[in-house]
Amino acid sequence: MSNRSNDERDGAEMRSPLIEKIENFFYHYKWHTIVALFLVVVIVVTTVQTCSRESYDIYITYATDESVGRSSENGDLSKYQRYTAAFSRLCPDFDGNGESLVSLSDLFVPSPEKIEELGDNYAYSSAIADSKTLTDRFMYSEYYVSFISKHVYDTHHIKSGVEIFTPLEPYAPEDNDFVYYTESAIYLSSTPLYSLPGFSEMPEDTLICLKIYSEVTAALGNRKSAETYERSEEYIREILKYQGN
Repeated sequence: MSNRSNDERDGAEMRSPLIEKIENFFYHYKWHTIVALFLVVVIVVTTVQTCSRESYDIYITYATDESVGRSSENGDLSKYQRYTAAFSRLCPDFDGNGESLVSLSDLFVPSPEKIEELGDNYAYSSAIADSKTLTDRFMYSEYYVSFISKHVYDTHHIKSGVEIFTPLEPYAPEDNDFVYYTESAIYLSSTPLYSLPGFSEMPEDTLICLKIYSEVTAALGNRKSAETYERSEEYIREILKYQGN
């Protein structure tokens, strides 16, 4: 009995004062410490993600009856890569980092007739998912520049009774032979762009559009959103004034 008491007393005497202070600290401030560590982790992860995120010069929605492949064929560039290269060709280096980077959101949004023609459950599921994404793109995103099919335009150009695309005549050169589907949509195939690699592969009924910068967008947005729209306007001017080489 006495030996056990002596062992416990010896163990207590051997305890480091530092350990006792640490235990005492955590006893009183355990939750404060856990919350502080959690916030530090969140800040570090957010900072790393922000620093590693690519800076895009322009954001473009491409939504047609065409499913754009990401896989290369015979060692060539994939169709997605060819399209991205085409959109980048006339894109100014807005952020001055030495390269023109385009964020291309390609969405497979076929007409009901096209879906029936495909007769593919996977294609149908993909179309449904992309249609939902497209709605978000048109309503709440910085993807202002749009290359879309007539079906997509007819389905989405009016939201809550308001036209979501802006008239393109103010952005077009005075002398042009563009064919307008509406005042807010120009046939890509009627512009010199259609002679360029990448653009020439897109469906003939592809329309060039620019989403409006609405009062709602302005109220919910910030300086970056307004800057992105200004870049989108400049990009539309650049592609419409292209006359070929």
